[in-house]
Amino acid sequence: CMTFTRLNPYFTIQKALTKKKMANDIYQCEWCPPPKSSDDPSCEQAMGRALRLYSKTAKEMETLLQGNYFQQVEKDHPQRLESQKLLLDALNNIVALHLRQKEYHKAKLASVNVLEVDPHNLKALLRAAKAAMLDPASTLEEASAAIAAAESEITYKNPEEEKQLQRLKVLFKKKKQEYKETTKSMFGNK
Repeated sequence: CMTFTRLNPYFTIQKALTKKKMANDIYQCEWCPPPKSSDDPSCEQAMGRALRLYSKTAKEMETLLQGNYFQQVEKDHPQRLESQKLLLDALNNIVALHLRQKEYHKAKLASVNVLEVDPHNLKALLRAAKAAMLDPASTLEEASAAIAAAESEITYKNPEEEKQLQRLKVLFKKKKQEYKETTKSMFGNK
């Protein structure tokens, strides 16, 4: 039995790129809001296909990066860098897909997968903070910690990242105020 982890990874990378592109097309062209009633159209099958393609891409890149070929080449080898980028892109896209489907708990869990590979991945930190803000099961402390983690990694070189962080801070302030008002109405002025 021959192991394929020693072979040049070019074809594996190309196959993964194709899967990622197919998933991106599904995400961009076949998405619709989650149905509010049984009469509304459902995109569950399309999003399931996109999720499977992103997951397969991530798994293939993870296997490739752990294989023998990359153990024998330098750390900045172009194919290693491309495989790492593909892995992070696929994992980040899984988070984006869950956020878009309003599956906030799943988005938080998927963010953890990205951060296990790259603990400083700002895109994943921002998305994790957004998921923590929107997940009804999240606490204020969890949301606050997620925003602080994203803020600690922001470089202030990318204006779009700064805007996202500011939007999250405004949303957090609003959530905190709503929590105070709810607590006040539940327990009176105590």
